Amino acid sequence: ASASEQTEQERQRAFEAGVRADEAQLRTAITEGAVATWQERAGEVEEALESAWSEAKVHAKISEQREHQEHQRLLEAAARARQAEERDRETQGLIAELMARASAAEAALSALRQEVQEGTAKPEVREHAEEARGP
Repeated sequence: ASASEQTEQERQRAFEAGVRADEAQLRTAITEGAVATWQERAGEVEEALESAWSEAKVHAKISEQREHQEHQRLLEAAARARQAEERDRETQGLIAELMARASAAEAALSALRQEVQEGTAKPEVREHAEEARGP
């Protein structure tokens, strides 16, 4: 091969080596650009996740507070119900006691009337009975 053919082959090889170097540089630039784009997107996703996590924690805290308030309201309502039941039992006891006293008073009054009618009542009972009848 002649010197000019050798020179031409060397130029061809140098040209091809330059093309390969340019292609490698282009691939590196594309790869670096893609990596930068993905890093940027990953940062955005990370920020969005952190924001969503913070918002979820706030919502959880609000829900927890509402749950606590509802629990407190239920406890207070249960305490009021127990107090009302206790007052009702006390009232029922008082009513039963008053009815027993009324029944005993009616029985005593009936017995006194019987004694007054039969004339066996004490003199002071007869006087009160006569005053109660009136003129």
